[in-house]
Amino acid sequence: MNLIGIDATLELILRGPVLVHSSAIGPWGVDAVALRDPAGHLIVPGDAVKGKIREAWDQIGGNPFPEHTRAVDMATFRDGENAASREKSHVQNLEAFHPFPLFFSDFCSVAVWPPPGRQTVSQTALDADTGTAQTGSLRTYDCPVLPGQLARFRGGVRFFCSDEDAAKTVLDQICAALAWVISFGSQKSVGYGRNVGTQGQGDARVIEQTVTRFSAAAAGAQASASVRTVLVDFSFCDPLCVPSGVVNGNIFESRDEIPGETLRGAVAELLKQIGGLPRDCLDLAQAGDDHPFAALCRHFSRIRFTTARPARPETAGPVPVLPRSWAVAAKRLFDFALVEPQRADELFDGEAAAFLCDGEAAAFCHDWKDEQRRDVHRYLGTVSLRRELRVRTAVETGRRRAKTHSLFAYRLLRPEGVVWRGRISLDDRPRAGESVSEADLQAAFDQCQAVLASGWLSVGKTRARGRGESAADASPNVALAPLRTSLGAVFVVTLRGPALMLDPRDCLDQGGSLKSPAEIDDLYAAYWAEVSDGLLAELPRHRFTQEALVGGFQARRYRYCLDKSVDLRSKPLAERLRLQKSFPYNPTLIVEAGSVFVLGVCGPAREAAATARVAQWLAHGLPLPDWAARAYGDTHHTNIFIPANGFGEIDVNLPCHDSAFESPLAAVGGRS
Repeated sequence: MNLIGIDATLELILRGPVLVHSSAIGPWGVDAVALRDPAGHLIVPGDAVKGKIREAWDQIGGNPFPEHTRAVDMATFRDGENAASREKSHVQNLEAFHPFPLFFSDFCSVAVWPPPGRQTVSQTALDADTGTAQTGSLRTYDCPVLPGQLARFRGGVRFFCSDEDAAKTVLDQICAALAWVISFGSQKSVGYGRNVGTQGQGDARVIEQTVTRFSAAAAGAQASASVRTVLVDFSFCDPLCVPSGVVNGNIFESRDEIPGETLRGAVAELLKQIGGLPRDCLDLAQAGDDHPFAALCRHFSRIRFTTARPARPETAGPVPVLPRSWAVAAKRLFDFALVEPQRADELFDGEAAAFLCDGEAAAFCHDWKDEQRRDVHRYLGTVSLRRELRVRTAVETGRRRAKTHSLFAYRLLRPEGVVWRGRISLDDRPRAGESVSEADLQAAFDQCQAVLASGWLSVGKTRARGRGESAADASPNVALAPLRTSLGAVFVVTLRGPALMLDPRDCLDQGGSLKSPAEIDDLYAAYWAEVSDGLLAELPRHRFTQEALVGGFQARRYRYCLDKSVDLRSKPLAERLRLQKSFPYNPTLIVEAGSVFVLGVCGPAREAAATARVAQWLAHGLPLPDWAARAYGDTHHTNIFIPANGFGEIDVNLPCHDSAFESPLAAVGGRS
């Protein structure tokens, strides 16, 4: 059964003073400042509103989602944490478990209130025995809303349901729960944030309601015929967190970019919600032909999502990636990718183990000082993102206090004035045993753009509301040709996304130590020979790479067997998943974005074939090497590191690589 989407705007009216703590440092002498957005509007976080509503339903009943009581949800995740501690990569009830089906945005004040520190109140604790102020207990709080003043807050709630009658029931229960809540924010025991409701009752809290009926008819009008590759600008209404890792076990630090696998997961989850499919559904084609986006469900594996990077909306074209062949010397920026070996020998100071330019050692990106890094990114046009730290904790319902050892924080990205630009494309190459029509493939691609443009994406840890608008045709340049250099005919390949190249099982010797540089060179040479069918050979002296080990959740879920004879491709999906869970935990070795490779054409007679092969990589990404397809499988069910998720995305022959080394790219700051 297909579902409809409900997007409602709700209103809260709170009597001052109101204080929702911000993690930001306030003016001198102010111990706690109120949470604000960049425009100065006060914020009541959406997760705080959701928590209050769920607490109210536990007390007065009326939860329209009885399978999502807080006791059930907490028990489910507690089982998952216990299983994870036993080195299991999955828990069945977590795979099938949908998050709480109501998604709340932040509630922002309608008015702009005074800035931090403009209006304050002071409090002190009293000694119970003497009745005097306790020493050191004076606290000064930001007080933008003075006592007795009313502040209106508006925020949104989104959910899926079968029809509008069911939607009215859910909204009525939300309004009833909000009417039960006494106050919001901190210092509730002394009258802060008192909820005074709205004029009227019940539905008066619903300011606006939008019903979205997803249909394939609307999808057909979203894209031009025969377009198979487009740039997409993703914009968000809420702060965003796509964690790159967890610091100290409880701080989720968001990365700047949004990986392709995150976007794919958001689209897949939305398709499941629209079609009423269980979250652990492995094949979207199970949705059937009555799904509004049936063609997309059938051919979802053919849609490629690349990494989306921050950009200004007014700019055009793909967001550039910093090549790791760039270096700073003598306050100038150089590219070393095509420096000839003899010239490199002249520049290299063996005693100092560094390239010298005008007597100064060239510094590559790992060694840049802050001033140099700022200048290089300014030259590159990199967008500087504003971040916001929000600290959260679980609450003990019975005692109404913070739960012990449950503090965590999100380092969020503010989305104002920024879009995240990536590429989606359709892989229309023939596949063995699969016969599809061109019209069906084009319908799938058009429907994908319609899903992105619907505004119903939920991305990242914070479930940020997002929309993807097609920006421009990003089809690769057909006039691709090798560069003519003293090294011969070469292609300079720069990774725009990470890639699987080296088998980590081959990188260590029998004693567990990393193999010699010459042996690592042989592994890279074998990779390029395999994926190019011998048409191209890597020049190792012109390689500028950074490798990384990926651990954590990805390595726990997407495991590989230490036995090279195991081939997951040859096994049914259910057996692949079962086997992968049984493999030991080992990190995955990837080559990071920005890595640069110079590939020489193996003879003039092979130049046309080599150019065609590079053009294929440019359009579809670098293919998986055979060892990776065997170890992880070649579909997204068991392998996140596939080209369809943006791994192996490349640029070829960037303008900076077509210039002489002696001509600096830009003037940049010197060492500080």
